[in-house]
Amino acid sequence: MSAGRKLTETELRVLELASFGQGRKPVSDDDIPARNGEDLWGDVIPGRRAWNAMVAAGLVYLPIEDPITLDDGSPFTFTAFYELTDRGEAARRSGTMPPAADQD
Repeated sequence: MSAGRKLTETELRVLELASFGQGRKPVSDDDIPARNGEDLWGDVIPGRRAWNAMVAAGLVYLPIEDPITLDDGSPFTFTAFYELTDRGEAARRSGTMPPAADQD
């Protein structure tokens, strides 16, 4: 198995945020901006396209749960938080994109 390409700064930031969160707060789908940007310190803030690419590559996972009905009859939907997969953790540590899951 050959080593993959080096991850971009944006891709690495997605993996770091999925692993450690933002200020120790997990990242939810609502936290993701439409486009890449920078924070006050010049750190990359990955946009929706970057997160979706990491999900498609199997490095990050966004669990979706069915809503439940509370005792008073009102619906409640849990907030989904991005999670780093084992492949994503390996990529974060190595700094390289792993081969596609079907090539492992």
